[in-house]
Amino acid sequence: MQQVTDTLDPTSSRNLSRSSCLSFTIDRRDHEARLAVVGALDLATQDSMSQAAAAILHPPVRAVLLDLDGVSFFGAAGVTTLINLNRDAAKAGIRLVLTGVGPTVRRVLDLTGTTDLIPIAYTRTVARTTADILNTGAAEQNWLPTNALTSYPGLAPAA
Repeated sequence: MQQVTDTLDPTSSRNLSRSSCLSFTIDRRDHEARLAVVGALDLATQDSMSQAAAAILHPPVRAVLLDLDGVSFFGAAGVTTLINLNRDAAKAGIRLVLTGVGPTVRRVLDLTGTTDLIPIAYTRTVARTTADILNTGAAEQNWLPTNALTSYPGLAPAA
């Protein structure tokens, strides 16, 4: 198992003042990539996020674990960015799984219905298991542990 870690410098973006609020770390392992995001994901930083994601949306990657644990602000532009990332990943035959989703991000995702579009896992182990399940097609056969994507103290989905 080969692991490669990259840190993307957002200052390479076209607009230095806007992108300085967001940074990324990419870990690659075999057919999986983890993109950890730190900072505010909003209108000013959405292009940087899209560029970072584009760097990993190609073979041999089959699953992207998007770690949002370091996100300090998550606005409507962040939702749009995730929806576009999910669309781009699907076009490339890559599965996207969100992980490290805190209460602030989760609330926005719930309010916008995005939780129905993109799987959420609350630990890296569950995220990898979920990505494996999605990659093998088991999810299409209705085999996905009910609690795998929603069990996190205090963040149960609204009934």
